[in-house]
Amino acid sequence: MPHPFAYSPDGAHLVSAEGSELLVYDGPSEGPRWRKTLPGPVLAVGAAEGMVVSLDALGTLTRWRAAGEGDPIEAVEVGAIPEGLAVSPDGACAVWSDEGLLLSEPGQAPRTTALTGIRAAGFGPDRTIAVGFDDGAVRVLSVLNGEPIRPVARVESAVTGIAFSRLGAWFVAAGNAVFKIEGGEPAQLYRRYSEEKFESLTCSADGSLAACRLAGKKVVVLSLATHELAAVVQYFERQVGDLAFGPWPWLGVGLDLGDGNKIDLESGDVHRTDEHPGRPHNRWMLQPDVKEGVAARARRKAAGIPDPEQAASRPAPVAAPSPPPSSQPAVDGGINWHWVLGGLGILIALIRLLSGH
Repeated sequence: MPHPFAYSPDGAHLVSAEGSELLVYDGPSEGPRWRKTLPGPVLAVGAAEGMVVSLDALGTLTRWRAAGEGDPIEAVEVGAIPEGLAVSPDGACAVWSDEGLLLSEPGQAPRTTALTGIRAAGFGPDRTIAVGFDDGAVRVLSVLNGEPIRPVARVESAVTGIAFSRLGAWFVAAGNAVFKIEGGEPAQLYRRYSEEKFESLTCSADGSLAACRLAGKKVVVLSLATHELAAVVQYFERQVGDLAFGPWPWLGVGLDLGDGNKIDLESGDVHRTDEHPGRPHNRWMLQPDVKEGVAARARRKAAGIPDPEQAASRPAPVAAPSPPPSSQPAVDGGINWHWVLGGLGILIALIRLLSGH
């Protein structure tokens, strides 16, 4: 499993872990808040509004209060060796193992579904969850009863990441491609022609962006709204773990040794977590390449806001030309007095000629 990391959607807290230590940080300042030592190694973490979630290797799923000293709220025994965790913004959890899928909502008894071969899962709207399998199948289930609510879709290889976008579709990472599942067959959105494979996928709260981990050293951010590459972040000596979006424009990147970064997808600024007291101060290098304007353009399009650059490039409307002024002088009542006077002059000259004058 990747190095555990989570970032609450409201930006209030960051969560990481190393070994059996659960580490919680303040979101805005990245400073240490509280930590816990669990009975077994921490396999995965989650962050919801006001809540921290941990899953340890002994199969205990625990919800903690994010504020204060991190008091425990409740613990759920999975009953099997866990292999993965997905957490919704309101604290619902899905834990999968080789014995099936466990669905747990805060304050309610957990429910289990006999599905095996699960590789990834992600929550969607209306209490739904999409589950990806090692054979490329993608099933969308009801969180209430675990029953399927739409036909099975299938991608070309094992699913390694899946998330719902508020643009109205599920996005799936598999092999070296990202697919969009909206209603029928999956449609390829993005493909890398290299040996690097997508290892995860998560979507921003507004649905405009997706972040993926590649080869344990690289982060790729895609614009789902405009189909552009928004950012590439290369790490060197450190291993990249879980990824999570916070409030706009921040992306959280989990690292080994319990560390993490926050990356501003508009400016390219990078922040890091500060170590808890008594823990070593680690250093690392990274190379963020944030494509100027792409993330902001994706956000505007997802919100239905016109792009100001395109609006500025449109030519201004041209008024219809006025008819040219007449070459004839203005006349009263439509009578051309120049012709009348000229005709009278000719008539007088003829009368004088005929009368002999």
